[in-house]
Amino acid sequence: MNKIIKDTVLILTLIIINYIINFYTREIVYEYHYSIKIISRIFWIIILIWVYYHIIYNDWINGKYKSIFYIASFLLFYLSISYVNRQINIWQPELEPFRHYLFLFSCISVGVFEELLFRVIIFNIFLNYFLNKQLVRSVILTSFLFGFAHLTNFLNPDFEPFSVLIQIFFAFSIGLIFQCIYVKTKSLVFISALHALVNYLGMYKSRLLNIKLSDNTVYSFNDFFISLATITIITIIVMLPICWLLIKKHR
Repeated sequence: MNKIIKDTVLILTLIIINYIINFYTREIVYEYHYSIKIISRIFWIIILIWVYYHIIYNDWINGKYKSIFYIASFLLFYLSISYVNRQINIWQPELEPFRHYLFLFSCISVGVFEELLFRVIIFNIFLNYFLNKQLVRSVILTSFLFGFAHLTNFLNPDFEPFSVLIQIFFAFSIGLIFQCIYVKTKSLVFISALHALVNYLGMYKSRLLNIKLSDNTVYSFNDFFISLATITIITIIVMLPICWLLIKKHR
């Protein structure tokens, strides 16, 4: 158990270092920022793969029907990239393809890194070492930690405090569904693709095209309350039933 605790502390330290690097490189030139981001994520991914195979190796990334999830991931990427390309042609046709695909690969690297870290390694640590195979609690705690990790965005001046709180609640909610999909499919590729595309489609306007609603737009408490209520309702009515259907046979 002591070894597992030490490994958990190591993983959390890696998370903190990773976010510190991103925080202090966000102001540099676009290409350099995303290049550093991609390189740092690849470095951490290699470390996490080593951690997985040397510490908690099991069959949780060896699911059935791999080819189906590979094809599904490819189709989702193809459709998403085609859609964003159409938006680029409308809003900013002069945008260099290199910038577009640099942003895309950054989203992919983030998706793989965070899914491998949370959905595979931390989930397995909770499931096998701390919660004695209690699947539901492991899913909830992993998703909570995933949401909690977004507290680091409070340090980012680009985000307002209320919007960061919404990010945390949204991350917890989407973390639940990602974790349950992972439990059902055991496909790291598929959940990494989903995660990457959520970031890609959710941020391409602000991060890639630099489209802002207004310089005077302020995220108010009313906006926060409406967003929170919406996420809560969607989580209860949509996310939780889907999660239950995905994991009920694995309980």
